[in-house]
Amino acid sequence: MARNYVQLEFDDPDHRRSFRSFERLLDWIAEERSTWQRLIDLGRFHGNVGGIARQHVTGLTNEITAPRDRGLDIQESAEVFRTFYGPSRHLRHSGGELGLTLNRNRGRLGDNNAAFAFAFRNTA
Repeated sequence: MARNYVQLEFDDPDHRRSFRSFERLLDWIAEERSTWQRLIDLGRFHGNVGGIARQHVTGLTNEITAPRDRGLDIQESAEVFRTFYGPSRHLRHSGGELGLTLNRNRGRLGDNNAAFAFAFRNTA
């Protein structure tokens, strides 16, 4: 029997999220983009990591939309998701270790320094 949800894992140990529908997954991707938007905008000054991240978010959205539009099960999104999120990928979960650290320090360090740290982490 097929599961009616997908559990996705992130680059942080024991960090998972479950989604029961493509719509909720796409809503979450939009929320993530909104959370990271200021750093994405400033990332153009740091090796264009912002443009790269923007391209990956758009690519992820398109790749998740395709199986939904073909009437496939939400499980089909798991492998697609892994190609965009992970230790050697350009997208990070805002609730993961890097995201929490950057957002916690943005007020103290400023957005530009946080964007630099985001860019450095994604190119190091």
